[in-house]
Amino acid sequence: MRSLLRRGLRRRLVALVGAGATASVALLLVAFNLVLDARLRADTDALLRQRATASLATLTTVDGRLSVSEAPDQAAVDTQTWVFAGSRELEQPRVPSDVESAARALQAAPRGYRELARRELRLYSVPVRVGQRRLGTLVVSVSTAPARRGARTALVASLALGALSVILMTLGAWWLVGRALRPVARMTTDAAEWGERDLDRRFSAPEFEDELGALARTFNALLDRVASSLRSEQRLTAEISHELRTPLSRVIAEADLALSRPRTPEQYRGALTAVRAGAEALERALDALLAGARGQRSEAVADVGTVLARVAAACREQAAERGLQLVVNPTSSDVQVAGASSLAERALHPLVVNACQHARSRVELDACRIDSRIVFTVTDDGRGVPPGEAEAIFTPGVRGNTSPAEGSGLGLALARRLAHAAGGEVICRSPSVGAKFELDLPAS
Repeated sequence: MRSLLRRGLRRRLVALVGAGATASVALLLVAFNLVLDARLRADTDALLRQRATASLATLTTVDGRLSVSEAPDQAAVDTQTWVFAGSRELEQPRVPSDVESAARALQAAPRGYRELARRELRLYSVPVRVGQRRLGTLVVSVSTAPARRGARTALVASLALGALSVILMTLGAWWLVGRALRPVARMTTDAAEWGERDLDRRFSAPEFEDELGALARTFNALLDRVASSLRSEQRLTAEISHELRTPLSRVIAEADLALSRPRTPEQYRGALTAVRAGAEALERALDALLAGARGQRSEAVADVGTVLARVAAACREQAAERGLQLVVNPTSSDVQVAGASSLAERALHPLVVNACQHARSRVELDACRIDSRIVFTVTDDGRGVPPGEAEAIFTPGVRGNTSPAEGSGLGLALARRLAHAAGGEVICRSPSVGAKFELDLPAS
């Protein structure tokens, strides 16, 4: 059994088909030969009864005694017939002694059969009676050799036919299984030829809608998920680079400025403070991005007002450069969002940056609690987002038609990724004026 399991699928299936065919043919052969043997035995017994009937017609009684008479047509008693009157033989054929002894043993026996397998003979005894009186016994015999030869011939022929049938069924199963598994072999070859960059290659679906077709579609769906995961990792690398570039550039700029010319201790202290702030921003960005990449959800809680204030402070300089009014609406002090504040801030920050890029004069930040959710709202008075782009703008590298030339198209994708990591969602609304983004996070 273990050696069978170690073989290929095709060989295992063909072996099982061959075993099943052999068992089925063997059962049919046994049943056929048993039925044939019973039929031949029944025909032999019928012939014995016919001979007995013909021989009884030649027997007569004279003065209450049994005698054998000749018919007008000279029909004599069969040469394989014994006629006993009591223990006296009236007629007997010339036969070997053991056959004679077997016939004599039946002279007082009731009606019945006896088999002499060594001589290939079958005997049949019939009591001869007149009324209730038994005058003698008639014993007839018939050779079973023809029936045995016929049974042996049928057995050999059926065995040959059965073996041929098993061979043909096994060969047919080998061909059919090979043809059925051909798509699997093709899929195996395709998979072996694919490289790590063939993310868009898929298995070709078989011609028929069968289990192999379902297997190919399942594998294709699995490959879609794997390709999506790989692309997600690639996007994550780009998003991390995008998010870390700004604080890192600030740290480098401050360090270069401090080293460019001599400064007073107060100026150095201010430069170091700026470097420290940039490093802290870099650390918060790393923590948020890694938490988003791992899908971690912190058990901590964050005050919504603090999250809004920090995000507004981080974007205040950008808003001032464009002459925008950045408004933070006050929120209730007991409104808190589940998870670390850095993750909520990093998810909200790209939305505010995006609003500052598109607004004409005003960007508004708001937050409210709806049942067990906290909804952050970022609204601007820019040109808005066309309805057909409301989902496309969240794809990494995709910028809307109304977007400015600068930017890598990763900020909104990062916001949605971090929102998903925190158990939330980012949705783009299309009000009558400008654009509206909602960040939905679980409340504490």
